[in-house]
Amino acid sequence: MLNAVEVSRLLDELCTRNGFCLPLIEQQRLEKDPPEDVNSFANAVLVAEDLNPELVSRPTRRAIQATISAAFERAAGPPNKPLKNDARKNARAS
Repeated sequence: MLNAVEVSRLLDELCTRNGFCLPLIEQQRLEKDPPEDVNSFANAVLVAEDLNPELVSRPTRRAIQATISAAFERAAGPPNKPLKNDARKNARAS
């Protein structure tokens, strides 16, 4: 889940990249209680823009979902994989 700072950055990106510039009150609402997944976040943005999520064109929906998905991936961080050097050290220790 995104924290308030990550939500703020995402909303800035949605505005500059996708043209979805939410009113301040909607931004604050999403920062305080962000949706927990990409689809819910996309729906919340569309509703905040006074759009029906079911009627938005597929290309538009895909574009905002891609922006939102990237933010969720950044927030999750890189997968925890041992570095090659660490793997060799672990092999020597056994």
